[in-house]
Amino acid sequence: MTATAPPVLVLAGTASSVGKTTIALGLIEALRARNLVVQPFKVGPDFIDASLHAVAAGRPSYSLDGWMCGREQVIDTVASRGAGADLCLVEGVMGCFDGVDGVSEDGSTAQVAKWLDAPVVLVVDAGAQSRSAAATVLGFERFDPHVNVAGVIFNRVGGDLHAQWLADAVRATCRARVLGAFRSDEALALPERHLGLVTGAEGVLTEERRRRLAEACARWLDLDALRHLARPSVPARASRPPAPGAPRARIGIARDVAFQFYYPENLDLLREAGAELISWSPLDDPVPPDVDGLYLGGGYPELHAARLSANRAALDGVRKMAEAGRPV
Repeated sequence: MTATAPPVLVLAGTASSVGKTTIALGLIEALRARNLVVQPFKVGPDFIDASLHAVAAGRPSYSLDGWMCGREQVIDTVASRGAGADLCLVEGVMGCFDGVDGVSEDGSTAQVAKWLDAPVVLVVDAGAQSRSAAATVLGFERFDPHVNVAGVIFNRVGGDLHAQWLADAVRATCRARVLGAFRSDEALALPERHLGLVTGAEGVLTEERRRRLAEACARWLDLDALRHLARPSVPARASRPPAPGAPRARIGIARDVAFQFYYPENLDLLREAGAELISWSPLDDPVPPDVDGLYLGGGYPELHAARLSANRAALDGVRKMAEAGRPV
């Protein structure tokens, strides 16, 4: 018996910094408030946005990296990790058609949307325009006819009249359905630093911010219409179970605010191969765990250099493991 294919929707932007992540988080929170299961994904090599998704969704967010992993892996990830979800929400990267260069679609959100045969909802920063926004939407609709730009969400909208002008302009000119207009609200903005947003592990998604995001989406966006746009596009497949029996290896995973950049699928694959994963904190734990090897992911260790340097016992423990020939 074949499982039901998960409905998929891609949330793309006209450019970077148009509010894709803020709106994605609000959608996840608002749909969860309706007791729906949302499985998030993020296009491209990205750890930060996915970490925020995971907080909002209460489950890992998986990266869809077409450039490094290819078409089949992207499709397989959505099929397996999205099985059983009410909606697979894929947040794009940069602008919809931006990728590894200026002439191909490689590495772009558009490429992933085409591979998944998934409708695209376009986020438009309309803070300094009204009717001109329709020209932008029309251009995205026509740029690649194989990309189904099915809906549009306006961001940084000044008020009801501004929202009405935007909607009238798009409805008069474009195919895409207007799903709503997010108002300008600094309280909903996510703090940033070099390399992007502040991470989910640092507590930026407080209960209050999550509540406000959910309320904003429920108020300003047509959630029913958005769900109606989503459609099953890849056959569902169950995730692979962990290898049975005793662990083949015990691996220490450095996890704290200094070391937090991991692809959940990599950790899943280690478990499925028979590894037992043991979390530890190079910031706070006195020594590494007694394991067969250590996996130190990226993050912002430079922001915590003083504390890391002061934890001499942990540094000595890592050095001894490396000298003993255990993989680090």
